[in-house]
Amino acid sequence: LAVISSTFDHDDAVSIHLFRSVDEKFVHCNRRCSGPTLCSQTFSLKGGCGETEMRHIITILLQNEAGALARVANLFSTRGYNIESLNVAPTNDPIVSRLTLVTRGSDEVIDQISKQLAKLVDVVNIVDMTDDDHIERELALIKLQLHERSGEDISGLVRQSGARILDDHEGYFTVELIGGSQDIDRFMADVADLAEMLTVVRSGAMAAARGEPVLMPS
Repeated sequence: LAVISSTFDHDDAVSIHLFRSVDEKFVHCNRRCSGPTLCSQTFSLKGGCGETEMRHIITILLQNEAGALARVANLFSTRGYNIESLNVAPTNDPIVSRLTLVTRGSDEVIDQISKQLAKLVDVVNIVDMTDDDHIERELALIKLQLHERSGEDISGLVRQSGARILDDHEGYFTVELIGGSQDIDRFMADVADLAEMLTVVRSGAMAAARGEPVLMPS
């Protein structure tokens, strides 16, 4: 299915916004993960077709060397693209780390950046996980100060969302939630009516392909 909306500007030009079916980019993971990424495209009767932008999860195997992470980030900053989240940790090979970053852009631009990243001497291999069916997870630690008489409601929301209360001390809750990025966004929106969020620590998205691995040392 596609949803189309149109707007008129002061020159009576028409802009048509097309939101493509989620089936066109099949990135489902399991039931506790957020749903597929929705991409959007803008058409203008003045200027023709605009670029399609969507959320991309890019995973890189990177050598553990000084300056390697800075060189990766620099490729995005020089092109004016923001890195929404980034995490990196060693793999089972102590000289190789796995870096996962989330950014937004057109498929064409992200493909160009990925090709440039692959040319860096520190990069062992790189995959855009958005192209494959994958499992996405993010860890969040959230410290809450409860509103008056909201303890039971908080406990119910925590159970419903699959979160855990790690610490409960004098009206302060520290909650752990593991899920898709949209699951964490949804929990934060729901809990805002019940408590004040004092601290939010998020790991950033991590992703692994379903079935056979798609990211291996080349």
